[in-house]
Amino acid sequence: MNTSRFSSTGARVGLAVAVVVLLLTGAGLWLANDAQTLLSIAVSRERGAGNLVEHALQIDDHQIVYLDGGDPAGPPVLLLHGFAADKDNWTRFSATLKEAGFRVLAPDLPGHGDSSRLPEHTYDIPSQVDFVEAFVVANGLEQVHIAGNSMGGHIAGAYAALHPHRVLSLALVDAGGVTSPEPSERARIMSETGTNPLLVESVEDFDRFLAFVFVKPPELPRVVKQYFADRAVQSRAFNDKIFNDITGGGRLLPLEPLLGRITAPTLILWGDSDRLLHPSAATVFAAGLADSETVILKDCGHSPMIERPAETAGIYVDFLNRSIDDRP
Repeated sequence: MNTSRFSSTGARVGLAVAVVVLLLTGAGLWLANDAQTLLSIAVSRERGAGNLVEHALQIDDHQIVYLDGGDPAGPPVLLLHGFAADKDNWTRFSATLKEAGFRVLAPDLPGHGDSSRLPEHTYDIPSQVDFVEAFVVANGLEQVHIAGNSMGGHIAGAYAALHPHRVLSLALVDAGGVTSPEPSERARIMSETGTNPLLVESVEDFDRFLAFVFVKPPELPRVVKQYFADRAVQSRAFNDKIFNDITGGGRLLPLEPLLGRITAPTLILWGDSDRLLHPSAATVFAAGLADSETVILKDCGHSPMIERPAETAGIYVDFLNRSIDDRP
């Protein structure tokens, strides 16, 4: 079956790309033989630009690690990452939100990043939607603007449909959850060969993976690529469990039947060269949503907030401001 219900952005690859400019422009290059220290320096500087501070809280059995920052007095924006990714997918993107006067919250979803990984837990989409509601309540928020990429877009869309009173606006960034009219390259490869082009086995495989996700793959020091390749291999078994929970081992939650329940103004944003989730899926979202607008980024891949953070954030801030101005 041709489907766009699920995609992966790779084990913590977003963090590597979010800091690539710093890695290549002198921020700690003298430490190039120590990937963890190098990344720690770069991440600290990137988070500082968005006034992002790491916090942790307990939600049921899960310890959740999240970033909170931007403008603390501004309207809250909740950002949800994709499968096998993490909160730092949004770090560089968040600097623009801070300058525009928005508060930013970006959690590591359960089973991802630095949040807890519990083998006995089910990580299907309905469970993640329940987590988002618990996270919103735990932070004392009445309503939020919510955006999600890939799997995070699936979760954000389902949350907006099931908890419409909570959602001021919705942004779907190369989102999962619907069946695309045209199959993605990832779907065709998996159907024809039975292999997942997103699985990383080596440094060389990591180069192939980056080329699959981004139109213009970043140039990363080999020590950094080795670090992320090792992390991807170490995380593979648990990520396989999450993949299975989402695609059949847990409860399915396709978005098509739910789109009519979404009342929030919605931005549909897609890279025209997305090889993981075909851009034609944007037309399915647009047809089912009563109040939406679509932006297709030329020569951009699956994760615009990483590949083109300033441009993507600018489009999003413009949408947010118009959504606020249009409220009765």
